[in-house]
Amino acid sequence: MKFEFKILEYGDLIEIEAWRYEGVVEFIDVDIYFENYKKKNVLKGPKGSHGYAVYLGEKLVGIFEYYTVDKVMEIALALNPELVGKGLGKEFLLQGIEFGINQFKYEKEFIKLEVDEDNTSAIKTYLGAGFSEYKRKHKNIYMKKYLK
Repeated sequence: MKFEFKILEYGDLIEIEAWRYEGVVEFIDVDIYFENYKKKNVLKGPKGSHGYAVYLGEKLVGIFEYYTVDKVMEIALALNPELVGKGLGKEFLLQGIEFGINQFKYEKEFIKLEVDEDNTSAIKTYLGAGFSEYKRKHKNIYMKKYLK
């Protein structure tokens, strides 16, 4: 299965904003994209991230965000709630990482992400994809994946 990554468009955000989840994460907060669009006419996400809509054929199946902190790539992602628990998470994550490395010509030895400690299904996916925990703060787990 090959996911297609496209620069996030306003219509994608409208659809993503309507996604509803059960459990720890109830919805994807895309307000910052709308605020940046109103103020600057650009679709930039949290921490100035570059957002990408992820498709399987014609269906919007996820969002991936890429940003850098101290020259290290950090990612944030969400899978369409209709697809959660269907065994797509790891492949979605790995293809998103590969896309980001290629798109941004990233050459550092690792990437990072953070996850709520109660989001056990996401943590399991991240661990299965080679991430490891390096820090906890409040209710967040900070993880990194070595690429080399």
